[in-house]
Amino acid sequence: MEPKLDAVRRNALAVLERPGLAQSWRAFVFSLRWHLAGLGAVWIAVLLLHLDSASGSTVVIARDKIPPARVLLEALLKNRRELLELTETPAASEPAAPPPRRSEIQTAVEIV
Repeated sequence: MEPKLDAVRRNALAVLERPGLAQSWRAFVFSLRWHLAGLGAVWIAVLLLHLDSASGSTVVIARDKIPPARVLLEALLKNRRELLELTETPAASEPAAPPPRRSEIQTAVEIV
C-alpha cells in the first residue's frame, strides 16, 4: 500500500510543481513590476506637465493688432538692409575672377 501512496504523492507534487498558465503569467508580470511602475510614473509626470502648460499658456492675438502685410514687408526689408550693413558685405560687388586653368599656367623649365 505504501508504494501506491508514494506514487500518488509524487504525482500530486509533480502537478503542483508544474506552473500553469495563470502562474506563469503572474510570474512574468511580477518580474516587470518595477519597469511598469517607472513607466506609469513617467506617464503621470507627462500628464501633469501637459495639464500645467495647457491651463494658462494659450495666447490670443487680436486681429486688429496685426499690422497690414505692406508694413510687415517694409519692416522685413529694412531689417535685411541693416543686416547687410552690419556684416559689411557689399550687395552688388562683382565676384572674384576664377583662377586660371592649369593648361594656361606658364611654367619656366630650364634644361642644363
